[in-house]
Amino acid sequence: MEFVENISKELNLYVLDPQIETNQNHPRKPLKRDLIESWKAINHKFVLHHYQTESLCYAEVKQTQKVFEFNKIKVDLKARFGPKFMINKLEFHKLKANNQIITVYPW
Repeated sequence: MEFVENISKELNLYVLDPQIETNQNHPRKPLKRDLIESWKAINHKFVLHHYQTESLCYAEVKQTQKVFEFNKIKVDLKARFGPKFMINKLEFHKLKANNQIITVYPW
């Protein structure tokens, strides 16, 4: 978003924001907060619709934090063990029976 804001200022450009549902035919000089707000509004509608209709769910914070921590050390593990060892990525899977998200490490 910052890139759009900066380049439009430097080149005196107007932006047609496709995320805005009203006044779509009226380009304007964008402000970063305007672009973010228009994106958030349309994204919120999309997420809400699909979250409900497709039984989506969020991973627990503890799960995502563990994956984040693993990804931070993954590069070091690869460097330490070399190319002969494969360091897989952690994956999230959703159990069909109850929509529970589990963390999986393929072996």
